[in-house]
Amino acid sequence: MGPEFNDMTYQVLFAFFQLVILAFILERGLYFLFDYTKWRDQINGKGIKAPITLAVSWFICFHHDFDIIARTIDPGAETPIGIFITATIVAGGSAAAMTLFHDVLKFTRAARADMKTENQNQS
Repeated sequence: MGPEFNDMTYQVLFAFFQLVILAFILERGLYFLFDYTKWRDQINGKGIKAPITLAVSWFICFHHDFDIIARTIDPGAETPIGIFITATIVAGGSAAAMTLFHDVLKFTRAARADMKTENQNQS
């Protein structure tokens, strides 16, 4: 038999799922802003992408009391420093989220095509 999961395990897994999804949404949302031609030419090389990303991430985490440390250790005990740490993880975590989706979970176009081909071959 496999391991038994309790409510806390589900809460921790859900918190990490939220963290990954938030990082992904933030990365995709800010990509539009940073890749817009008129903005891109003005902000490239100025070192302002990271502070903007952190500010947006902090605003979202603060507004929703999203503290990954509290949610995994003591739900309901959110702190300003925990929210800030979570915001830095989210701001810097988009690359990790993309790696998780692409490499670990195989959520790429090529992987989906391979799965579709494999399913057709089994039929």
